[in-house]
Amino acid sequence: MLPCLLAAWITSLSAQTLFERCWDRDLGASGGQVRLGWMGRPADHAVGHLVPLGLAAFVCLGAAAMVWCVRRRDKPSSAIYSLGHNVRWPCLVRRMLPLMSLMALVSMVAGSAAVLSSLVVVEDSADWLIGGGNVQVTARVRAHSPTMASDLMGQDCRTEVSIIHLEGAGLSLGSRAKARLYATDDGCNMRRGGLYQVEGQLKLAEMGGARYWLTVPKTSRANRETPRAVSKGRVAPMRMLREPGRMDAMLSSMQEAFLRQTRSLDDQGQILVPGLTMGVLGQESYLPPDERPVDREPPSPAYAKRLKDAFKRSGIMHLMAVSGSHFLLVGSVVGVLLRRLRVPRCAQTVALVVSCLLLARAMYPSDSVLRAQSMCMVSALALGLGRNGQSVSALCWTAVLTLLVEPPLARSFGYALSCAAVLGIAICGRPLAEAWKGHLPSFLAQPLATTLAAQTATLPIQVLMSPQLPAFSPLANVIVAPFVDTATICGLLGLCLALPCPAATALLVRLASWGTWVMERAASLLGGPGAVVLPWPGGPGGSLAILLLECASGLLALSVIVLRRRMALDSDPAVGAAAAEGAGELGGIAVHYGISSRLAVWAGQGWSMLCSLSYGT
Repeated sequence: MLPCLLAAWITSLSAQTLFERCWDRDLGASGGQVRLGWMGRPADHAVGHLVPLGLAAFVCLGAAAMVWCVRRRDKPSSAIYSLGHNVRWPCLVRRMLPLMSLMALVSMVAGSAAVLSSLVVVEDSADWLIGGGNVQVTARVRAHSPTMASDLMGQDCRTEVSIIHLEGAGLSLGSRAKARLYATDDGCNMRRGGLYQVEGQLKLAEMGGARYWLTVPKTSRANRETPRAVSKGRVAPMRMLREPGRMDAMLSSMQEAFLRQTRSLDDQGQILVPGLTMGVLGQESYLPPDERPVDREPPSPAYAKRLKDAFKRSGIMHLMAVSGSHFLLVGSVVGVLLRRLRVPRCAQTVALVVSCLLLARAMYPSDSVLRAQSMCMVSALALGLGRNGQSVSALCWTAVLTLLVEPPLARSFGYALSCAAVLGIAICGRPLAEAWKGHLPSFLAQPLATTLAAQTATLPIQVLMSPQLPAFSPLANVIVAPFVDTATICGLLGLCLALPCPAATALLVRLASWGTWVMERAASLLGGPGAVVLPWPGGPGGSLAILLLECASGLLALSVIVLRRRMALDSDPAVGAAAAEGAGELGGIAVHYGISSRLAVWAGQGWSMLCSLSYGT
């Protein structure tokens, strides 16, 4: 499935990029004026005509292939195999024909999904309403994330929302657009899962993952009201139409209670404990002014930026976000408890899925959380079907299905880093740990192997983001490894007990801050302003160069291993005789296991520990 994943990812990314370029070129040729045709579609737009024709051609090709298979009264795979054996193909091509056919099918579906997703985004009613500028609208929105601190001057908070209905410029239109809502004062009382009516300014986003910004005007102090209020017959800029569900309301209250407890910690604890536990740094979280502690000042923005840069230069930036280790810990605890109680396997599957969904809902949304949640559910499904876990296969199925449902994730660096780290750990983590156990203690060999495996897989993507290589990343990860799990467990327990037992939460977040203090010290020493960072060319060229360098290093290491084994067989007659005797038992035929077989064995054995582990964003 790995070649199919690469084909789907490349096709989805290319389709979205080409679509945007063609769309922008057509808009530029028309002077930015788009004439609306049937159902609000552009009347003379090249992409608008080519996309349906291309999709129709794909559907016709797929239908023709299925008719051909049915006429032969064979399954599609049997037809492909018969085609490969009847036609005089070269041996390599004949063996790869089923894989190439599957890759072509996956690429076709992924490309179609990407084009349709891009077409839905650019032809949304919000795009036509804006028309390249700003417009005053009344929108019905649903909040999809907790309220966070604003990253714009003059605004207090921000929330990720999806627009359901728009009214503006004399039009009333439905919408499916995703937007980032900025508000001040009482507008920051939004809760995740709630439905709201908002009056504000809608415009194209200047940064961030959302396509639009919806800015709510600041209410005057004389007429300040609650979001539901109506004063003097005039509707407030924001009012609640439907309250969030009980589960969403409880999780929001739990997150706020946890954040209030972390405000009593020192500066590094206020920043790192929420990041390690819920995936949001302390300076990025939002608490209403009346719930903030008066006797404790928040950390300064300069210190927060300096700490974030130190974590980035030292190569432990993934500790500031939620990774698959959270889901691994929760899944392990739930699995051990249910096995001790001798719960049936189907009930274990349901319990794992429910715990995975609840944990993901309690975290702040991110691409790495989505990857870990999806992979955890695939692992639970494999458990329910009674199949052995295969981490690489589970990752590939998870990523392919996610790219089909959410094609924009193909352009997400966070999602790419998460998948690449899991792939590197699943393939190289265990063999590296076994190779170093003879030279290092096990408590050092395992984290060092995991770090190098994840770092090797993610370096080509990191170079695209920042043209530099952290020199002390392995050392920093080895230093903090003994404290990460303990701090994470304390943080998660504190989050669960934030509402029923605030005193226990205060103690647990204090213990977690002791672990994050070690991380802060390691980042400051190894990633401070004078840290050694290796320069590297950026862009696709630099990424390709480091990928080729890693492949060459891997081939060189394999060559050294093979050479040493041959030298050992030649120098030790006993080893050679034993090998010959073993070959004689198999009829005189020496059996050699290939690299792919060894990688499959290593991946299968490391499933329980590595399938949900991620390097974060």
